[in-house]
Amino acid sequence: MQTSSISVGSNSSEGIRLLQPQSFLHSEGYGELALLSKRKARTELRIGNDSLNELIKKGEIKTTRINKRDKIPYVSIQEYINKVSSERVPEFDKYENDNEDDSIAMANKIIQDILKGG
Repeated sequence: MQTSSISVGSNSSEGIRLLQPQSFLHSEGYGELALLSKRKARTELRIGNDSLNELIKKGEIKTTRINKRDKIPYVSIQEYINKVSSERVPEFDKYENDNEDDSIAMANKIIQDILKGG
């Protein structure tokens, strides 16, 4: 993780560390090949044990077994977050087929309803 530091005050022996944009790519310095414990994965996702186990059970988050312990690839967490984030984007596709006249008529109707107190 690349950081730069600046000093605060003249007698300060420790500086404030400013994060570079690259440092936001991987939390805690995890690389794409990092394997996390369930505890670390819960911390990254900020969810409880039951929620994590449910995501694993549904196949939303992948695990691998190493030395009799389940590990979660960091890339699996990133994929899950990207999937959940993209699902929250509103769908505007259904409005793309409306022609301009229909859109203007709908806007005028809404305005008229507001002016009438409706």
